[in-house]
Amino acid sequence: MNGKSNILWKLIAICGVLFLAVGCSSVNSEEKDEDQETAEIVVKKMFSGPSEELAENYENIQQSASDIESYYDEEFKPYFSENYYDDAIANRAINLFHSKVQGIDGKMNVEDLTIEPVESVDNAYTYTASVHITKAEAENETVELSGRINFDEDGAITRITHNDLDTFTKAVTTK
Repeated sequence: MNGKSNILWKLIAICGVLFLAVGCSSVNSEEKDEDQETAEIVVKKMFSGPSEELAENYENIQQSASDIESYYDEEFKPYFSENYYDDAIANRAINLFHSKVQGIDGKMNVEDLTIEPVESVDNAYTYTASVHITKAEAENETVELSGRINFDEDGAITRITHNDLDTFTKAVTTK
């Protein structure tokens, strides 16, 4: 009877360990899903617009610089680490696209977006976006843009890199 009791306890212990392992992996996948969702939100915001309000502020940039700053603070800052947000704005990693499209009196919107985890790096995702650019005085264009977004353990963006800035710049250059 004692041998059966030991086997039962071992079986319960093994089941407990497996249950714990499954629980931990589902928490980890929930974090990944949240990071992936955040990446999707940020990429869509970067490559959509500019909104009417933002476009007006860009037109009167001398008078509206603080309004533009407030817009980006409100729309993007919650998704970024404290240390990286100011760098992203200074290096135009997120605000370049709206200003360039506004420069041709255009609009842009994301038609298709894929966010995928980077296999070899934790908390990193690649994006591929098909962005339609509507131009006021030229033929509309759809461009394929890609890049990478890194997150910290808390789910805040710590880096964005764009692979296709030349493609975007050519698309929004007036001819």
